[in-house]
Amino acid sequence: MIKFPFALLFLGLAGCKSSAARVLDTPIVTTSSEDQRRTAFCWAYSIIAHLEQRHFEETRGPGGGGFRLNFSEEYLGLAFLFEQLTDDIDATLTEGLLLSNSLALADKYGIVPEKIGQRIFFKPKFDESIVKNVLTNAHKYWETNHADANTPIPLQDAVRVIGQAAQLEPDQVTFFSAAVGATPAAGSEFKYGKNPRTSEPMIYTPQTFAKRRLKFAAKDYFILRFPDSGRGQMGEDAFSEDYLRALKVVRKALLYGYSIPISFNIVRGSQSANGVVGCIEKNCWDAQLSRPGPENPHANHAVLLIDYRTDSTSFAPVTPATIQASYANVPVEWVIKNSWGMNANTSNNPQLLARFPLPTYTILSQEFLEASHKLDP
Repeated sequence: MIKFPFALLFLGLAGCKSSAARVLDTPIVTTSSEDQRRTAFCWAYSIIAHLEQRHFEETRGPGGGGFRLNFSEEYLGLAFLFEQLTDDIDATLTEGLLLSNSLALADKYGIVPEKIGQRIFFKPKFDESIVKNVLTNAHKYWETNHADANTPIPLQDAVRVIGQAAQLEPDQVTFFSAAVGATPAAGSEFKYGKNPRTSEPMIYTPQTFAKRRLKFAAKDYFILRFPDSGRGQMGEDAFSEDYLRALKVVRKALLYGYSIPISFNIVRGSQSANGVVGCIEKNCWDAQLSRPGPENPHANHAVLLIDYRTDSTSFAPVTPATIQASYANVPVEWVIKNSWGMNANTSNNPQLLARFPLPTYTILSQEFLEASHKLDP
């Protein structure tokens, strides 16, 4: 769950070596579909899906063929829980994180591959609420050590609490402990790939893997918070100039081949079925937060935005004659890579499947997107 109404993360295109060289509007290539299961780590799945896509794009040569690497969403999620346990925590331990704050988290704790060769490296399987399990184990720790509830837990003890809650293997616990700084960093070193000059294995920690291999740095990104569309409750008014300008920024990034992590509110008056997230009635005119509460003022979700369609275009690649219209006109539909697993509310639109063959994508209607960020606080 995300705790901000609506935001997008953008890679600074000016600093990307491949953006100017790519063929405009070729389909964005993503990695395999993931399932966040019962966690609220959607922010991690959104960011990781983007980094996987960006790595493929930036290793693609003139003839295609980028490197498809899968990174661990669970690692970032558990690092976030660890940070809360060892900080001045309160009673509301959470899995939810601002999409923008996930960048700083990845900067601090790095990125980890899911597999090394054919070996699972860091892909724990947990189906129940991890935050519930972590909190249960934390209370056991406080009771055993006669400590006040919600006081910071020492680093190595926090690692044990999380390892038990997430059912990590012993070698994963050892690795995680070093990766988050509870034990010496050397314990988190791993071999991945070879040095092209010496043919010796490359050795990384999660932090150096993110920095050196993925060229990731939070400072290379900026946040776009959408203004209100200006359209009114029933869509009776014209779009505001600020809103149209924001839409153009989004489309330009997509046309140059970079996916965009995006967060939005799930609203009452919308539905998610048959591969589409859209409004039940026009413009979701009665839009309100679907599951508000004192500890959850926003019922938000994060996904990866990869494509769009306007009234004047299909999901097929555009031609030079239509690309300007595609850029100028307001989209009617957006395409996301979700984190709900293969075939979970994925679109069967023939044009979309022709452009993106795997059944892992869902359509967001433009009117739903507008409704999701025009809400009262």
